Order: sequence, then C-alpha cells, then structure tokens
Amino acid sequence: MVVGQIVCSRAGKEKNCFSVVIKTTDKRVFIANGKSIRLKKLKAKNPKHLNPTKTVLEQKQLLTNKRLRKALATFTGQK
Repeated sequence: MVVGQIVCSRAGKEKNCFSVVIKTTDKRVFIANGKSIRLKKLKAKNPKHLNPTKTVLEQKQLLTNKRLRKALATFTGQK
C-alpha cells in the first residue's frame, strides 16, 4: 500500500468503510477519512485488515479533512 491509496476496512469498527492511507510503517498503516478519523488523530491498522483499491489520490487532496471527505464521497455515495 502506498500513501494516498484508498482502502476499505475488512475488520474493526470501520468495517466496509473507505479511508485513505496517510502514512505507512513496517507493520502498520495509518488511515484517515476526514470525518470519524481526522488527520490530527490517525487510526493505525494492520495491512491485512484492509482491502486496497486501485485509486491513489494526489498529495494536495491529503492536506485537509474537507478534501479527504470530498475525495471519498465518490466511494461512499455521499455528496
């Protein structure tokens, strides 16, 4: 998984919810969706619990929570 990639959670409270990879380490992936998981407090997830999509967002879309929500709106079906 790469930074900016849209992923879908397979497990946990956010099961079947879309988020964006903000940061990666050896064993963890940090995600945010701009609403319940803000950029200031990222959620650490095991990469095995995420389904990656083929979509990777541009760096400018990762700067604010509002831009994250707008980018994920096409996946979640919201406006």
